[in-house]
Amino acid sequence: MGRKVIVLIILLTLCPLIAFSQNGGGAKPTPAAVIVDTLPTVLNNTSSLFFWQHRLWTINDHGGLRLYALDTLTADIVSQLPGADTLPPFSDMEETAQDDRYFYFGDFGNNHERLRDDLRILRLAKDDLLAGNFRFDTIFFTYEDYDPSLPGHDGLPTTDFDCEAMIATADSLYLFTKQWTTMRTSCYALPNTPGRYTAQFRDSAGVYGLVTGVCYLPEQRLLVFTCYSVLCQPFVYLLYDFQGTDFFGGEHLRLPLSNNIGTQIEAIASTDGLHYYLTNEHFSRMGITYPAQLLSLDLTDYLYAYLHPDTSQVGIADLISSKDRFAIAPNPATKHVKVTRLRQGSQVNLSIINTRGQLLYDQPFPTHTNTFHIDISNLPTGTYLLIIAASDGYAENHTLIIP
Repeated sequence: MGRKVIVLIILLTLCPLIAFSQNGGGAKPTPAAVIVDTLPTVLNNTSSLFFWQHRLWTINDHGGLRLYALDTLTADIVSQLPGADTLPPFSDMEETAQDDRYFYFGDFGNNHERLRDDLRILRLAKDDLLAGNFRFDTIFFTYEDYDPSLPGHDGLPTTDFDCEAMIATADSLYLFTKQWTTMRTSCYALPNTPGRYTAQFRDSAGVYGLVTGVCYLPEQRLLVFTCYSVLCQPFVYLLYDFQGTDFFGGEHLRLPLSNNIGTQIEAIASTDGLHYYLTNEHFSRMGITYPAQLLSLDLTDYLYAYLHPDTSQVGIADLISSKDRFAIAPNPATKHVKVTRLRQGSQVNLSIINTRGQLLYDQPFPTHTNTFHIDISNLPTGTYLLIIAASDGYAENHTLIIP
């Protein structure tokens, strides 16, 4: 993937990690990506993950373009499709996207080891791949607002135009940047047909980390990103309940994973939106070494109520592992917070107070719905306490962060 030096890595032994808590009391357990097994060393540079023909596939970010099918129980390679002998060497192949007819291989890794002026996406018909015909079309692009003269955080060219996440729709490709300087991600759109284009900026969000991969489930209106923090602590970032391709217009949720520092998560794939597979690269820095691995992640606790809204509340209660009656998202949030009732109960009141104990919001939860949006757009940046109090004496305290 190019340069992997993690800024402030020496702080690993000096300070605790800071994670955004979804619930100040009685919180759901921090999710963990469970290790399936170590990947074969040939996949030390695994960079993308996707399902195709009922198998889970990955590719490396360097070397020849070759697809490897993985056994999801053992992490062994069970099949591979050889790469194209005539394919020119690629610089940094960081992501694979697909639609019904084509694969799109993103040769657009662009960190601060070098300044790239050859960003491209290789398009290959699935039928050609199966037939062994490697007839690639090329989509060349640059970013709309890319200025190579702008300095980065270390005096080198700006590194906010690195990219390791891409999705495909019926007529477009969408890139999500890995921004080393600002710790955000920006979405850019370009056509999915061969040519030379300027990728158009759509929107951005503060993820407080580095985006390395994405899983897109269009029917569920769900994007799940793999990311890691400046200390190389892995987390996932969720965008969901958006309309069309307004990906940042819905809900946002940042979920730190309880995996070890140095678990450099690189890729993610899912078929049902609840159960995910991830890979992490081989990592070796500052005396810390982890092999490349295949992992699994269960997000049922966080996404079941959204993906299955017609399920009875009793059924949801059986699947939610915590005893909480409510969930809040997004958190951190800037415009609104959605409070979701996970279990039926008595009348409820919602309150928000600041760190000085001042009451800023006080409203009842409507009885005719299981979801309610609180407008927080008028609240300044800071940390708040969202209190959910029921008439039967039950209460939950959620730490709310407004960045």
